Amino acid sequence: MRNAILGLMGLCAVAAIAIDDMFIAKGTEAPAFSGEAPDGTKVSLSEMKGPTFVVFWKQRCPHNKAASAIFNEMKKNYGEKLNFVGLVNTDAAGAKKWTEQFSLNYPLLADADKAVTKAYGLKASIGTFKIEDGKIADVYPGYGKEAMESLNKAMAAAVGKEAVTLTSAMPAGLTWG
Repeated sequence: MRNAILGLMGLCAVAAIAIDDMFIAKGTEAPAFSGEAPDGTKVSLSEMKGPTFVVFWKQRCPHNKAASAIFNEMKKNYGEKLNFVGLVNTDAAGAKKWTEQFSLNYPLLADADKAVTKAYGLKASIGTFKIEDGKIADVYPGYGKEAMESLNKAMAAAVGKEAVTLTSAMPAGLTWG
């Protein structure tokens, strides 16, 4: 029994290290990016004031449909005051198709060469970063229940509201593509 417990503790430690290695470290200067969303909205991280949330998508991730519904719900709940932008590893035409396919209600930028994705150290999709004062303040990996509820609370706090209970379906465990 003792060996089983020690083994489980070791596995948890390895998993925690592996997750931390999948993203740029908290406290690191947030890599700059800018671009134009399919609707013509120009987006520049350096021009966003206050806490900003950036979600990275993998174009062909099997979880996109379910996960995008959650992100759309959060953007709807917290409105225009919420600094929120997405990036997807495709070209401008692909970003436009993606925006339409998932009825996104926030700007989505193309990252065809994955330069921004790589700058953020992202090794899996879906990953969301909270940026404050130009630095990575927090990272929300995947779209499992714990990560999404934590992200939901952070978004609510960023706009000075109480967190709204999410109604979109989400997996119980940590899930990404």
